[in-house]
Amino acid sequence: MSSMKQVQDLERQLHQARQQIGQLKGMMNDNGAPHNSSVSSNLLVLPDSNPAKERAPAPRAMKNFFKVRRNIRNYGRGIFKPPQLYRMPPVQIMCQDDGPDIPPKHLADRLLAQYKMGLHPFAPLLHWPTFQGEVDNLYRTGSFKGGRKIWVAVFFAVLACGTLFNETIHKDEPAGFTYLEAGVQHINSMSDGVTIDHARATLLMSVYFSDRSLRSAAWIWLGAAVRTAQECGLHQDPGQGPPMQVEMRRRVWWSIYNWDRWASFVRQYLEHY
Repeated sequence: MSSMKQVQDLERQLHQARQQIGQLKGMMNDNGAPHNSSVSSNLLVLPDSNPAKERAPAPRAMKNFFKVRRNIRNYGRGIFKPPQLYRMPPVQIMCQDDGPDIPPKHLADRLLAQYKMGLHPFAPLLHWPTFQGEVDNLYRTGSFKGGRKIWVAVFFAVLACGTLFNETIHKDEPAGFTYLEAGVQHINSMSDGVTIDHARATLLMSVYFSDRSLRSAAWIWLGAAVRTAQECGLHQDPGQGPPMQVEMRRRVWWSIYNWDRWASFVRQYLEHY
């Protein structure tokens, strides 16, 4: 009985719809005007168009996000780090004493020249005029006191890599390792504020260990260089900034990237054969 009733209801609705369609056709004449105005207008009820809603006033633009960034740094410490562009410069750890012994000037000049000729053209991760000026200032003062500890690590890592391009010094194993050990001691791995010099130092140490056929040490220091570079945001587009700083960030990142690709290829080749 229920199904028959449903069928009857559908037939009745269909009949009413056909009547409405016929009435609408009869209402239109050739000019598009109503033919019979006596037809009730409530046969077909069309919904009214929604009136345009009034737009809510836009929020006031904030021109200075200084307070927002400060709150993120304060309350998000240990949980969230803002993008590299908006981070505060990390606190540099300075040398409180004279530091390690400085090699003789003539030996340092020779090792720096060998580094510049052998490695610098393939991995220009140092702005040489700036670095050379810092070295000259070091020999004028005669000690590392008051200087950045991480720069001490970069300096000795450069000297260690410089020993790789001279036959007489290359055979003297303790010389290169002595420089490298002095550099490792000045990399503060407990600090949360790494800089681009940390990436430079760890990459140069990986290069030195690789040339000495210490594959495990080279691989570990290369991983440290990659992670340090990513932590510094070197893998991202630096955007706006001083042109030299932007260029050096790119050079350091691509130097690390190229060395990582080469080291990965050599590692896979040795494991395969």
